[in-house]
Amino acid sequence: MNDYSWHRKKTAAYLNDSTLNLAEHLNPYERLYIENETSIPYMIGALICERTNRIYGKEKLFELLNSKKELWESLEKFGLSKNNITEELKKN
Repeated sequence: MNDYSWHRKKTAAYLNDSTLNLAEHLNPYERLYIENETSIPYMIGALICERTNRIYGKEKLFELLNSKKELWESLEKFGLSKNNITEELKKN
């Protein structure tokens, strides 16, 4: 089993060479993997958390995680939309 940093590096490399639209792959039950090991939907969630914590801080990360609003409405508050999520998460 590989640790988060290994999966993180695989995801970063994959995103740099891919035209994948991350907004279309947020279902945690989707079986989409990088090299049959790294779950893309789970890594998208991890990158959203990482970005939110880095830019807005831990308190806002918990606010996002506890939001009862629709996903895109919640993410919009933190600068993420269907149109920019792929580019924003590539910056991580």
